[in-house]
Amino acid sequence: MYRHHPTMLTREKSSCLVCAQILVLARTETCMIWRQRDAHLRCQGHRSNRGYRVFWLSSKTRHGNRRMKGSVAGFLGLFLILACCFLPSPARAGKTLVFAVNANWPPMQMKEHDGTIIGYEIDMIHALAEAEGFRIQIVDVPWSTIFRGLNEGLYDVVLASVSITKARSARFDFSDPYFSATQVLIIRRNQALGPLYGKEIGIFKLSTGAETLRAAHRCKMTYYSVDEIDKAFSHLARGDLLGILLDSPVAHAYTFSRKRFLEMFTIAADMPEGCTDLPSEEYGIVVKKGNTEVLDILNRGLRSFRDSTIEAQLRQKWFSAQPETVITGE
Repeated sequence: MYRHHPTMLTREKSSCLVCAQILVLARTETCMIWRQRDAHLRCQGHRSNRGYRVFWLSSKTRHGNRRMKGSVAGFLGLFLILACCFLPSPARAGKTLVFAVNANWPPMQMKEHDGTIIGYEIDMIHALAEAEGFRIQIVDVPWSTIFRGLNEGLYDVVLASVSITKARSARFDFSDPYFSATQVLIIRRNQALGPLYGKEIGIFKLSTGAETLRAAHRCKMTYYSVDEIDKAFSHLARGDLLGILLDSPVAHAYTFSRKRFLEMFTIAADMPEGCTDLPSEEYGIVVKKGNTEVLDILNRGLRSFRDSTIEAQLRQKWFSAQPETVITGE
């Protein structure tokens, strides 16, 4: 006669779905799901949402076949150990994280003509998601409100070339650094650079460069929102500004990747006298203060990212066109 063994698998029974399945099968009298000479099994199953097969087994066992139980259970026990080593933890597998970006900062993140958001940081976070087994939802948020939305719980993460500073670290938690940048000055070609005392410099609101220059009280500053980067370049082209202060990856992307800008602008080799020295900065991924679960996931992903060849491939993809050295405007 047939004996039926309904297999019900839940996370409460075991830390991973496959382990739960094997543990149940190992307790049945027929532990093989393929046809044997002395045991005939039929399988009725479906795919779970994690891709593993859940079985309801009906077994027809002939007299004397129970002695196979021990050896098969031993084999499955070994498989159980190996399976658990390679499966992602259910604490993070399949979790959806909502990322807020500001897609006006090429080549880190920007929009194509059809509205698709692309860039170095976008490719990077997809690599992290693949390594850690989480899903991604991306929302484009104005820079002026991006941190407020994080505190209000509108999204889990801010990924927007955010420099790690003491002031920001007091309000938010940062991942390990994933990119280093410097502040550079974009000027018109063939422009002689003298002292900048009293000269007009274009800077971007809420940026670390703006905060540093404002504290130095040396340069006059015209403020632009991050969304107005093209407007700032227009003002520089007609001579309203002496220069624009930008993060190095963005400055190189605008100056050397656009033909019309390449003919008009360049990057000063040194910060002219009159603007305080600006230190290099490190970008980090931002989460709400105390959100250690998401922070741990991101840091694990970043470690895998740095240890793999993917980081070098993405840098080649997004920054290979940028020169190693810059020229002066003199």
